[in-house]
Amino acid sequence: MGNIHSRIIWDPRKCGPGTHPTNFAEFFDLKKFPGRRALPNRADLVLEVALLADGACSNEIYPLDIDRALKALDRGRSGIASWFSTTTQGVSLVQTGELDCSFSFASRAKATNEPGGGRPLASSFEQNVFSCETFAVLKRAPNRQNAMKLIGYILRPEVQVEVGGGVRGPHSQMAARPGESQKSFYRFDLLGR
Repeated sequence: MGNIHSRIIWDPRKCGPGTHPTNFAEFFDLKKFPGRRALPNRADLVLEVALLADGACSNEIYPLDIDRALKALDRGRSGIASWFSTTTQGVSLVQTGELDCSFSFASRAKATNEPGGGRPLASSFEQNVFSCETFAVLKRAPNRQNAMKLIGYILRPEVQVEVGGGVRGPHSQMAARPGESQKSFYRFDLLGR
């Protein structure tokens, strides 16, 4: 369905400028940025983060060097106070002050700055991990034709903008241009979009 980007989040009331990590190397640097952290218990995200923290360039991530990633995780393990299983946990642990920083979807960080979002969190634009959402229809699905129609409908640009509620930004290359509030959050303005 679309691309999702995840990044480091923190409470700006607790951590002022220069007192929080903004990239994954800093996230794992417990001497420069002490504090309790959280990471998702998802290898697909954490191994990429660990390699970036270890200095791998984005074009060097795959094929995954699992040994290198695990060594990088070992260096930062003492600061990981929580391995969360839901995105909400990673956000709420920072909002309640139980943790100093975490890793979450950009949409979740943005949602904390909306009315009813709880304590507003900040996030870093310096380094992100991208992942994709997908749809699938089983080969012998009894309602295959209707399932394909549903996917076709959901992938329409105007529907994607509505489904995302303006939180995630464009979901496909054909999606409508983001509104001004999205531009400032997602930095599309820097990309000339």
